[in-house]
Amino acid sequence: MNTPSTLFCGTVWMGLEEIAQVELNEKLDNCAIVNVSQELFGDGKRKIFFTTSVPVTTITQLRAFEDISICYLRDYLLQGKKGLNQLSRQVANILSSPHFFQTLQYHKQATTLDKKIKRPSFKVIGTMKGRHDFRRIDAVQTVQDVIQSRFRRWRFSLENPALEFWLDVADGKSSFFLKLSRKPFSQRTYNHLTPVAEVAKRSRSCQTSGKGTYKIESYEGSLPPTIAYALAHLSEPTPNERFMDPMCGLGTIVAERLLFDLQGIVLGGDVNPEAVEKSLAIIRRLKSSLAGTSPATTGIFCWDAMQLPLKDGTIDKIACNLPFGKKFPVNQEMLIALVNKFARVVRPNGVCVLLTQSQEMFNIALKRCGQWNVEKRFVINLLGLRPNVYKLRRR
Repeated sequence: MNTPSTLFCGTVWMGLEEIAQVELNEKLDNCAIVNVSQELFGDGKRKIFFTTSVPVTTITQLRAFEDISICYLRDYLLQGKKGLNQLSRQVANILSSPHFFQTLQYHKQATTLDKKIKRPSFKVIGTMKGRHDFRRIDAVQTVQDVIQSRFRRWRFSLENPALEFWLDVADGKSSFFLKLSRKPFSQRTYNHLTPVAEVAKRSRSCQTSGKGTYKIESYEGSLPPTIAYALAHLSEPTPNERFMDPMCGLGTIVAERLLFDLQGIVLGGDVNPEAVEKSLAIIRRLKSSLAGTSPATTGIFCWDAMQLPLKDGTIDKIACNLPFGKKFPVNQEMLIALVNKFARVVRPNGVCVLLTQSQEMFNIALKRCGQWNVEKRFVINLLGLRPNVYKLRRR
């Protein structure tokens, strides 16, 4: 169990903060959300700070977050070299505290770090925002020197280190973190409870690498699993329903819907045979990793979403990433046709969750169709793009 003083930090894509907070409250006992940052960092993410008493292995199974870290420091810095000296003292105090050694145990639980490693490797990644009297590289070097001085047996490594520290300096304030994973949790390429060497071995042989594993194939335009989870979550999953992604690509949304572990029928389809083949392989890998415990019946088909081979009103929920961008262009007629096709197969009061960058054309398509009510619309940040998420209710 975690001590109440442990502060965790999860990173989420802008626009998914509400869904991430719902997941925290649903899955983590005694969870208290401390703060949700308003500033964006990296390629369009926000930080959610929280505390909880559940085991760290439960925290690392959260599905809306890109990464989870332990936060040790959030404090203001002095200007100039005094700021670097202050940072050095702050980090030195952290590394000498009993709490730090306790959180190292959490890290071992999350990553199954091999206890036989005599010289753990580490690296420090730094970000800086705003004006300061020192460079980002100087701040990173300061922290690295303190770590190396405190733990002389540790070795610095830029390639797949066992420990990854983050230093954020923004507007005169510093934050210091330890990541709980070697890779982003969002990648779904391995189980956080499976040793990395074993994962690599299994992945090379195309076998499962742990429960919940599936995201190994690549395909242009494929959604990040965290966003696919958000779309599936918005569809309000319930037992014994018929769920569909009519343009599934690699099947990421289908996979995330399966991980809700509910009885029912989960369908996916795509016009591209290559995508269908990869999607089938991914779903097979996922079901294998679940050891046959998934109660849902799954089907992946090669079809044209403009001519869905389904009877009227036979689907309860749809979640779909509509084509957008230069590589996947969409026009007004296509959107109107898709909105009407979806309305035909979804039963009255059914739900449709769609991701699209073509807001103006999509609004026209909804108006032309006249069979959907917009329950929710919001913008997310997706690798520099700002698509819209629509939650629709069938009239």
